[in-house]
Amino acid sequence: MNTRYFNPKDINGAAQLYLIEKWLYEKNILRYKINLDFTIDVDGIVLIENIQDGIFPDYIQFNIINGDFDCHSNNLRSLTGGPIRISGNYNCRDNKLTSLEHCPTIIPGWFNCSFNLLKTLDPGPKYVGQTFSCRHNVRKFTENYVRSCCEVIDIIEI
Repeated sequence: MNTRYFNPKDINGAAQLYLIEKWLYEKNILRYKINLDFTIDVDGIVLIENIQDGIFPDYIQFNIINGDFDCHSNNLRSLTGGPIRISGNYNCRDNKLTSLEHCPTIIPGWFNCSFNLLKTLDPGPKYVGQTFSCRHNVRKFTENYVRSCCEVIDIIEI
């Protein structure tokens, strides 16, 4: 389902498309669509491993993930480039995040941001449909604090 939407006469666009497709192939992400604005929609689970330099490449910007997004244990310092919207779970645990900026605001499944360097959960998700886990960060969050930042339907693990 590798659908391409770009102007083939645009050399810069072709080069960017090549970089995106190469990166997705290296990460074993095969069911995707690259939109006109070069954002990436994925149908299925996205498991990101071996991110270099603690950030996504500047040419990677996920848009919609119809499934789970998992970027745990990558030493990420930022969620820039991560999805705008997902339909499943979001796992960014065990990184070096100091902020949840660029995290989707609505997470239908569970959310895990444990083992990071977080002092605040705002900005961050505003709705989590299942468990919200935020253990072992710089700040020890309370259940009241989590609920003041986010509507959590299920359990809060602190």
